[in-house]
Amino acid sequence: IVTVNMDDINFKTPGKNGDIVQVYACIERKGKSSLTIRTVCVSINDKSRDRKEIINCKVTFVCLDSEGKPFP
Repeated sequence: IVTVNMDDINFKTPGKNGDIVQVYACIERKGKSSLTIRTVCVSINDKSRDRKEIINCKVTFVCLDSEGKPFP
């Protein structure tokens, strides 16, 4: 499986040293040999528990066979 595309990349705010980072993902699209996933990263301040979205984007992966061709 390889990453073929990252799209709709939105940087919201930087994470800070010591923050807890959580990554959420959900499948947006399933193809015969591809999968597009929406990801969202959130930072949580360890002391104040404030939550901030760091980044969100779409990532598309494709499964390839031994010859590098899409494989279902």
